[in-house]
Amino acid sequence: MTQLAREQAPSSGQRSRRALLRAWAVGAGTGLAGLLALACGGGSKSESGAQSTASAPGAAGTGAAATKKTGGTLVTSSSDSPPSLDPYVYITQFAQTVAALWYSRPYRYKHGAGIASRQYEVEPELAASQPELTDGGQTLIVKLRKDVTFHDKALVDGRCFAAEDVAYSLERFKAVSPRSSVFGIVDRLETPDAETAVFKLKSPSASFISALTDGFFLHVVPKELVDPAKNQATKANPVGTGPWMFDSYEENVSVNGVANPKYFRGRPAIDKYTMLIIPEAASQVAAFRSGRIDIVSPSDADVESVRAIKGVTVTEYPGGSGVVTLNFELPGMFNDVRLRRAVSMAIDRDAVNQSSYSGRGQPATMLPPGYAPWFLDPKGNGYGESAAYLKYDPAGAKALMQAAGYSGQVVRFNSSAVLNQERIELLASMLSKVGFNIKIDLKEYAAFLETTNKGKDMGGGVGYVPYAHYPDPTSYLSIYWDPKSPNLKTHYTDEQVGQMIAEQDRTLDTQARAKIIQDFQRRFADQQYTTFLVTGPSYRALAQKVRDYYFIDNVGGVEGYADAWLA
Repeated sequence: MTQLAREQAPSSGQRSRRALLRAWAVGAGTGLAGLLALACGGGSKSESGAQSTASAPGAAGTGAAATKKTGGTLVTSSSDSPPSLDPYVYITQFAQTVAALWYSRPYRYKHGAGIASRQYEVEPELAASQPELTDGGQTLIVKLRKDVTFHDKALVDGRCFAAEDVAYSLERFKAVSPRSSVFGIVDRLETPDAETAVFKLKSPSASFISALTDGFFLHVVPKELVDPAKNQATKANPVGTGPWMFDSYEENVSVNGVANPKYFRGRPAIDKYTMLIIPEAASQVAAFRSGRIDIVSPSDADVESVRAIKGVTVTEYPGGSGVVTLNFELPGMFNDVRLRRAVSMAIDRDAVNQSSYSGRGQPATMLPPGYAPWFLDPKGNGYGESAAYLKYDPAGAKALMQAAGYSGQVVRFNSSAVLNQERIELLASMLSKVGFNIKIDLKEYAAFLETTNKGKDMGGGVGYVPYAHYPDPTSYLSIYWDPKSPNLKTHYTDEQVGQMIAEQDRTLDTQARAKIIQDFQRRFADQQYTTFLVTGPSYRALAQKVRDYYFIDNVGGVEGYADAWLA
């Protein structure tokens, strides 16, 4: 029977720092229950041969009890190939989703029955327990598991995981990753023994544990995989400590893995995993309907037909589609704040919402809707005078354009053919209607990443860019909006913005931190360094045979695959 679960995820920001630490402690007890603390090389006892009772279907853990089975191949899809199998070179959904299959991190977000997709309760992964905080939160002592080995594959050959691997991965991440600023707070990492990593921070950080947990960052990659000359991991053979072992990758075709028999949390019940590269959303839905793939994220236009498929479970995640924006290439005509404000006022967000999401979306700011208390609702009363720039006002936009002396210069509208072309054309038409001379320029995804996504080579125009989802506000702010960030997509210079980002992360009191973050959103609304649009719901549909799969909104939800099974 088709089921729809509407989820209202509680925000981690609503908890005080003390409450959050208690939540970490709870996660530690549950996450390691039943595992054997064996010496390195022994591994945890595999549960792959066990017969147990599980509930079905898996999306919400509902339905009649069923006997857990082993074997089979889980097939999912992606709209594009990973640009690299080195998880540090590109921090994109396509790259990090596959990285989370092979690699592990010090911590992970707990998932399971009754846990909302954005609950973000931290539990140990490579760590043996929750971190010990000393020096007022400026030192974190992380004790590591003793029973973890790398995959038994060439170059690494199943050797023991140790603290030095965390230290090596951290230093390499800081050296090569476009998200290196995430760990700029780390002064140094000490490894007094093989089972202990001591993080010395430059100042207390409200977000640092989240950075050690988020699947977009510190996947532990062994040094044997890295070419010292280029400081890049080999494309041919990723080797980690995760639940799946890399099997093969054919660009634009598929990524394939097999269950890791020595995975320290227990071998996955499913034998093989395949991610098919299917560029168009409609083709993904067709593949799901025909049984070619087992999990799909249907668009708003397709979700009703998918719900009607017998036995399928569909879960809706409000505000789950992330943040999308129009960015500006500076310097250029958009150095004039009046033109940036005119762009924002030219966008009918209600029309975008209706066209793209059947009215189920919500106005976006730099943080996703529902991130209480961080999120400042653009439709609320918290923006003061700058609220005028968030409203659809074509006459006001034209007046600002005239005052700025705009006289019909070509404005390139830059994006990628991989993204939603219908929405791109709608936004471009709205800008045209107020008098901007728009020329759409759609690039292949790899070229998009190197140009529009980095705020350059846009002909002085605008770029339509989606932003990845992060569990903590600091990740959004420092990665995307800090003027010194290497991933800045509109290259403005505003020292106060950088100061506010640093201040909010040093502020451990939740309400005081929220006030700074809300002030930050007001400043962006006034200056329109980036024009925020609409974020819609996302959906996840599971075939009837997929059981005990629980989605957590991090790295595409792939972490739940290790616990799922196929009926």
